[in-house]
Amino acid sequence: MSSLQILLPGEDILAAPARWHYLTETGAINHSYKRMGLSIDAQGPHRLFNSCTLNILNFIGKGIGDKDVREHSLINLETAYLTLTERKQWIDNRIKPKFTALASVYPKRWRWCPDCVVEDEAFFGMSYYHRDHQLPGVFHCIKHSLGLAEQCYECGWDVTHIKNQQVPPMNNRCPSCGVWLSSYDGLFTSHMADIEGAILQLVNHEPAIDLLRQDQFKLRSQIGMSPNSQNTMAEQKALSHWRREFLAYYSPSEIKSWFSHFSQSNGVLVPSMMRSPRLTMCESNAPVIHPLVHLLAMHYINSYQTKGEANESASLVSG
Repeated sequence: MSSLQILLPGEDILAAPARWHYLTETGAINHSYKRMGLSIDAQGPHRLFNSCTLNILNFIGKGIGDKDVREHSLINLETAYLTLTERKQWIDNRIKPKFTALASVYPKRWRWCPDCVVEDEAFFGMSYYHRDHQLPGVFHCIKHSLGLAEQCYECGWDVTHIKNQQVPPMNNRCPSCGVWLSSYDGLFTSHMADIEGAILQLVNHEPAIDLLRQDQFKLRSQIGMSPNSQNTMAEQKALSHWRREFLAYYSPSEIKSWFSHFSQSNGVLVPSMMRSPRLTMCESNAPVIHPLVHLLAMHYINSYQTKGEANESASLVSG
């Protein structure tokens, strides 16, 4: 490891090796990765429980749970909704939990903030990919309140693989056609704004060790069920009703902004993870689902409670 192979503030750990190669400008990127003991295959953004992350940590002499790498990795997202056993296996033994459909969550392309590019070039002499710009549900740079750039709307150029663009484009100009790369200015509802804030809060703070169970209890309490499953017909009906309401709460456009794969039923778009019993059953052995789905469920519950409190207050006033 050389003096150049360090992590810059907030840098995405999966993107760092590509920047290190960019600095040396020697040989093919595949050879640079091989010298570091890394694989260049499928290096897109936002990859939970990724083996390459573990190999990079080994290369820089860091542990998966070290506090000084938490601003670069997805460890807080990864562990937020694990059981105690799953968390221990991942952090202590580097054994991945059984998970499902994680790849169906956006983003699929590397993204950057045009203002961060200018600042990073001025301060560090080059731009780099920030971890918080690659998160699901995040569409803006929290520092500059600016939409993230991810493609050229003139020629279609984008960065789906890190080897094709090791750092964000210099001066935020398209490497293909030279135009200024504009920021995201698409759909952004109040739901999306709340989820953006929630995912940033989650990734930047070490989660409570029992967060999964806390949220399951809160959800079951809202439905009017006891913390532990009774497996009765009444409980199954209540869960089925709650799930229908939850699935219909978000618009098709919102679902399409978060997920790349979903089924459709009566005009409702349904990502498979949003049906997972892991949301509702404290003793469930269901595979791990993406933290985004847990946040969507909690946002729905909190909105439901807020609406209920507002209706109660209105009744008291009218009474």
